Amino acid sequence: MKNNAPASKAPIEERLKSFEDVDVRSGERDPAALDEFIVLLEDNYVDSDEAFKYVLKRRLSKIISIVIGIILNIIGFALIIVPMPTDYNDVVLLRATPQNGLHLSDVFGFAEIIGVVIVFIGTLLIFYGAKRSKS
Repeated sequence: MKNNAPASKAPIEERLKSFEDVDVRSGERDPAALDEFIVLLEDNYVDSDEAFKYVLKRRLSKIISIVIGIILNIIGFALIIVPMPTDYNDVVLLRATPQNGLHLSDVFGFAEIIGVVIVFIGTLLIFYGAKRSKS
């Protein structure tokens, strides 16, 4: 007996979570696992359009994560490699005494540290997106 209508309007993520526990590999003939899988298929109605949208949403989020990671790596390496213009040495942001103060070059002196942090975050995003694409 086939289900032609969904039994519940639960989100597709919740309906697919029950399939993660079943260990059925193609080519195996374990009757208990196959019976459990058949029962899950009968109990959980999954439309092919819903499944396609779910897979597309997951793939798109992985691709966006990887692209943002690559962009962050490019920006981070640019902060590290590109030298600061010498015009910023003369700009004083906060003058403590007539001879001493906080220059704009002092603030941009931390650009290398900020660049390393940005590269680290970008690399994490790339690895996180690549790890999710294999699961």
